[in-house]
Amino acid sequence: MTTESSAVKLTKSKSPVNFRTLNFIIIKWFPQSSSADAMFADKQSQKRQLRQKELNDEVIQTAIQELKDCVQKYRSETSPRQTNNDGKLKVFSDCAGISSEMIALFLLGWPSSKVEFVGGCENDPVKRCLLQSVHRTLGLNTKKGKLEQDLFNRSLRTCEPSDIYIAGFPCPAYSSLGRKRGARDPKGRGLHIFKGMQYVARWKPRIVMLENVKGFLQKKHRKTHSVLRKAFQALGYKSYMKVLSTNEHGVPQSRQRVYIIAFLQDKKKETSFRFPKPLNCPNLQHFLKPHMGSEKMPLPNYEAKYGTEFWKQDVVLDIGCSKKFQSVMHGSVPCLTRGRCLQQGYYVPRKLRRLSGAECARLQSVPQHLYEEMKTFLQKKMERYNEANAAEKQVMGALGDSMSVNILMRLLPAALKTAGLWPKSLPMTDHWAHVKDGKQGADLVDNLYAKRRKSL
Repeated sequence: MTTESSAVKLTKSKSPVNFRTLNFIIIKWFPQSSSADAMFADKQSQKRQLRQKELNDEVIQTAIQELKDCVQKYRSETSPRQTNNDGKLKVFSDCAGISSEMIALFLLGWPSSKVEFVGGCENDPVKRCLLQSVHRTLGLNTKKGKLEQDLFNRSLRTCEPSDIYIAGFPCPAYSSLGRKRGARDPKGRGLHIFKGMQYVARWKPRIVMLENVKGFLQKKHRKTHSVLRKAFQALGYKSYMKVLSTNEHGVPQSRQRVYIIAFLQDKKKETSFRFPKPLNCPNLQHFLKPHMGSEKMPLPNYEAKYGTEFWKQDVVLDIGCSKKFQSVMHGSVPCLTRGRCLQQGYYVPRKLRRLSGAECARLQSVPQHLYEEMKTFLQKKMERYNEANAAEKQVMGALGDSMSVNILMRLLPAALKTAGLWPKSLPMTDHWAHVKDGKQGADLVDNLYAKRRKSL
């Protein structure tokens, strides 16, 4: 559109002129390149316009109706995986990330020959690459093409049935750090849950496990809650929900997430499931590498609010957040987020350095060898990240978006046992409940991983 036509169209409009929009158009089409004020006004106006955008009711209602139609169409059909005749645990994962559930199953002792990733979706090319690295390193024979890119355009008919469906849908639509627009999120991130549930309706996996930020539970999202609850009931599932924090299950990271676990009901047996009990949080110092840095950062806001004692303590600070969210958290690191990890925005004042990628992996219970393999694989496969630091940031970002493996290591055995899917030949051990001290907790996944690697 030309400058002239834009001005004419605005002038001839019968509706009252929106002066904020007018200001945006004037600055956009007649920029004063030498004026810092004009550039600032341009950015501010764009932000205001972005805040005004959200999905309309028609788009949201269409997504909900598609799910309702799918539920109605398949509700009377039985699950193709009602009986596990081939002896394999088949996993389907949407918003798959780095495949945290496969890492957890590996650490729990599941033989690679007895678990299969049958499909899922992940649109981030970096995460797709990292998932491929994880599966190769764990000895999983994942067929090419099983992981799709577009959740909204896939065909349910071409998807394979599974025993467990697991999804960590995008959290920005519900996060306290975002706009919390839920289903109205302008990028459609609040609609993933409706599309993912269509797979559940079509193939009826024995277990459904959904994860999101605690903000998902806010009353403003009650319509989504209602749709989800009714879909589970109509399909014959019994669901359980609880907020779990990573630092209550063996790893010192303050990461609260809501977990919804649903079981396809067996008419002969009543389902009874309990979430794992909280554990004592181990000492943070064992999860941090001992080496010192030399980056003395100015932290005037922190010092004004908390004094200077934190320079002598084992704490990790979020140096990228606004003053409102700045806090000194003793005993745990702040919740690792994708955005902050990509910035390497966590600082360890006592050690005068940033939190490293290897430490982020440890705080998400990802084995160090697996982390290094992901980083190396990404450098080889994606040219733009062929430098070590660039690759490290990307892996850190993916870790910030992942489910905590320690929680999955406690949830999966309980869920699989409830559904009758835990093999009798495999010992069922709650490894985190047997940790005696912080050092043992920090080394747990690396020790389990080394033991399992010997059997590959």
